[in-house]
Amino acid sequence: FVFFLFVVRAGLASVVCGGGMGGHAELEEGPTLQLDWTKLAKVAETKSAVVPVAVQDARTGAVLILAYANKEALDETLKRKVCCLWSTSRNQLWIKGDSSGDYLDLVEV
Repeated sequence: FVFFLFVVRAGLASVVCGGGMGGHAELEEGPTLQLDWTKLAKVAETKSAVVPVAVQDARTGAVLILAYANKEALDETLKRKVCCLWSTSRNQLWIKGDSSGDYLDLVEV
């Protein structure tokens, strides 16, 4: 079993995990905690070659995100020096901060 830990320096904006019932965008970025008890089954159904990733704040030690990465996401994380993950719901590279501007700068893997 492989597991990555990305240690990042978060910007000024806070990172919120969880969501309501409005699809993957709200589930991933919504204002309240919503546990998806079927997430692992959904990931398995995609047959994506991914590993779990815990994204941790370098200053506080708090875990900001528990997500997934594939080889492309890890390669982009190391190349760009920002947190890049694999969205299993969208089946595409997810560069944390691309839409919000709140990038998570990589400190170490």
